[in-house]
This record gives sequence, C-alpha cells and structure tokens, in this order.
Amino acid sequence: MEFTGKTVDEAVATGLAQLKCTRDEVTVTVVHPGKRGFLGIGRQDAVVAIEVRKPEVAPAQENQPQEPVTKEQTGKEARPQEAVTEKQVAEETQLQETVAGEQADGDAPVASARSQQGSREADRDAVITDLGNYLADVTAQMGVPATVDVTVGHRQVTYRFVAEEDDEGKLIGKHGKILNALQLLAQNYVDARYRHHLQVILDVADYRERRRATLEHLAERTAEDVIASGRPVYLNPMPASERKVIHQALAENDYVTTASRGRDPRRGVVVRPVHHDDADLM
Repeated sequence: MEFTGKTVDEAVATGLAQLKCTRDEVTVTVVHPGKRGFLGIGRQDAVVAIEVRKPEVAPAQENQPQEPVTKEQTGKEARPQEAVTEKQVAEETQLQETVAGEQADGDAPVASARSQQGSREADRDAVITDLGNYLADVTAQMGVPATVDVTVGHRQVTYRFVAEEDDEGKLIGKHGKILNALQLLAQNYVDARYRHHLQVILDVADYRERRRATLEHLAERTAEDVIASGRPVYLNPMPASERKVIHQALAENDYVTTASRGRDPRRGVVVRPVHHDDADLM
C-alpha cells in the first residue's frame, strides 16, 4: 500500500498508524522522496510503499529434526534489509533537499521581484477600483447619476463619466472648473492611498480633447501678445495636465518661454519673452 506525506518520515508514520504496525514489522520502499519547492510553488508530497512482512515459517519435513529459528537469526536477516532501505531513504531525501535548495537560491531574486511587482499591481488595482466607486458616489450626491469607464495606462488612469447629455455640463462646469475640481479630489484620494506615482485624469464626453484644442489656440494667441508687448502674460490657474498642453504648444517657439508659477490649486502658466528678466515674475 502507498502512503503520502510532506516528508518521507511523515509518509511512513502515516502508513504505520493506518496499518497498526511497528517499523520492524514492515518493509518500506520510497516511491517518490517528495519535493520541497520554493515558497510553496512546485512542492510535491513524498510517497512510500509499505508492505507488512509475513512471518517466516520453515516447512515441516518428515523424519528430520527442525532447527528453531532464533530471534538472533531473524534479526540478522531483517536488519541488513532494513538498514539498506533506511539508508536509501536518507540519501534520496538529502539529495532532493540539496537540489531544491540550489534551485531556490537561484530563483530567489526573480521570485522576489515578481512577488513585489504582483503586490504593487494588486495595490494599484485596489485603489483604482475604490476610486471608481468613490467617484460614482460623489456624482450621485451631486444629483448627476453616471457610470464610470476606466482606462489604465503607464502611471496613468483615466476615468470617463458616462451620463445623460443634459447632465454632462453639470460635471464639466464653466471652463471645466467642476471637472478639474473633481480631478484634484481624485488625485488627492490616490496620493493618500498609493505610494507610487499614478496620475488621475477625469473626462466627460471627450471634453479633454476639445479642451486641448482650445488650450493650444490660447497658447498661440498668448505668445503673439507677449511678442508684441514684450511683457509676460499670466494665464489663469489650471491643472497639471492643462499646463502641460501650454508648455508643449510653445516648446518650439523661439521667441517665448513658459514656466509654471504658484501652488496647486492656484498654479498657472506664465508666458514671457525670451531673455526676459525673471525678477519681473516675482
């Protein structure tokens, strides 16, 4: 009969208990010494086959005296077989532990990195899910029931509100002020719960794309005013994503430079002529 256990000794102990035998009354054969694995991965139980020994009885012979089998003789026959079996078990177990240990040492850095990456992604996904539910609750309290579609990118997550057409303006506000306020609220939510950088963007009915075109036009018109007057122009406060659009729109302009000034949520962009004295911006 075969028995299993985490180790060979455990498998043998299980078999002896079920057979109600002692170690001297059975013959043990190791079918599989088991595998320890790494962090529980790839572990395999040990398997042993245990056979109960039949008592040896010498055949009766007529007219010939039968020599009794002494305990000493029985021990001499049994102990060598038992000793060999135990030695095989010990050697196979030791070999398996050595191989498993070498594999664990070699795979440890990779497994550790994968474990950390998996934990980081799990934390991020949990925060993203919680924020989506939070935003849905906030819009419901605003009297604007909406569903939220989520797109996850590299260090960025975008939430797109899907609402009735008549309610979309309530989520956007004048010049996007309500949407930007919700986005700042969402960003603070993530920053307080996730220790890695993750930018949050909120959108309604592709407002961000339409707003981008408006900002690019604003940047070009502002640059023309700065070049004509020779003086810097301060734009109204805007979120980081919109300030980035202004900077990118004028990055190739040889006559003006841009810089962000102030602190969120009152941080905005100043457009000034090239070589303008920074003291004027203080």
